[in-house]
Amino acid sequence: MFGYEYTYKLGPSMTREEFIAECKLRLEAGEDIEAIVRFLRASACSKIDSIAVLNRASGIGLAKAKEVVHFSATWADRKASDEKFHEDIVDALTSEWPT
Repeated sequence: MFGYEYTYKLGPSMTREEFIAECKLRLEAGEDIEAIVRFLRASACSKIDSIAVLNRASGIGLAKAKEVVHFSATWADRKASDEKFHEDIVDALTSEWPT
């Protein structure tokens, strides 16, 4: 439906609200969630921004939006490193400080 040139031109200059509106239109037009996530990443949205936009555009909860983005084919290249980062944070917060 939209070509690379279109997303490239819009991506960096769109606000979060504009991304939300665009994604709502795409969902209403029948695009699936993976296509939406792919559009967001191609438009230079971070993973966190993609989660927030998906949450607002689709009406799914934040936890579900995080799950959808994290396990998407679009972000598969980041999955292992993001999980390791999360584990490191949990370990740091739950371990005792050396005395």
